[in-house]
Formats: sequence, C-alpha cells, structure tokens
Amino acid sequence: MDQNLKYIVENYIVFEEVTKMANISSDKLNELIKNKLVPEPSYVINSDITISSSLNDTHKVSIERRYFHPSVLQLIKDNVENLNPEKFKINFKENLLSNLKSHAHKTFAYGNVF
Repeated sequence: MDQNLKYIVENYIVFEEVTKMANISSDKLNELIKNKLVPEPSYVINSDITISSSLNDTHKVSIERRYFHPSVLQLIKDNVENLNPEKFKINFKENLLSNLKSHAHKTFAYGNVF
C-alpha cells in the first residue's frame, strides 16, 4: 500500500465511520460542516475502479472517501445540539487569539501579526 494512503487510513476516520461513532446522520454531519462547526475532511481520496470479466466487458466505478481527524468526534459532540453557532465561533477565535498572544515565541513565530 502507498505510504500516504497507509498513513491516512491508519490515522483518520472515514466519513461513514464518523457518523456511526458520533451516532448522527450524514445529513447532520454535512450540516455541521456547512455551518463551520466541524471542519471539512482533512483528506479526500478519489478512486476510479475498473471491473472486468473474462467476457471482455468492463464497468467503471468512481469512489470518493472523505477522511476526518479523530478530534472531529469531540467537535461533533460539542456542537451537535448547538443552537448558537456564532457564539461557538466567537469563543473559538477568542481562545485562539489568547493562546497565540501568550505563546513564548510569539514575536519569532508570528512576526508582527498582532
């Protein structure tokens, strides 16, 4: 197996498994992504498969698999019933900014961002 595919398959969760593990529908997961409460998949793998037989016939199938980082499960749990997505986004931005500002190497790592 290709080392990139191996890494993704071993370290990320495919869309269908995310819905099962989080006990939500695919529509709900897509809604959370659309509302930017859950990130888009980290990786998307598209595969084209050709099926052939000894009768000289072929059939082509295209498959798309979307892979998410395991941390998405906690984001789903935190936001599945979220009725105020804007508040979550504001809190996230404030927390991110606070962490960046307090980083020991902020002037080196972030230049004059602040």
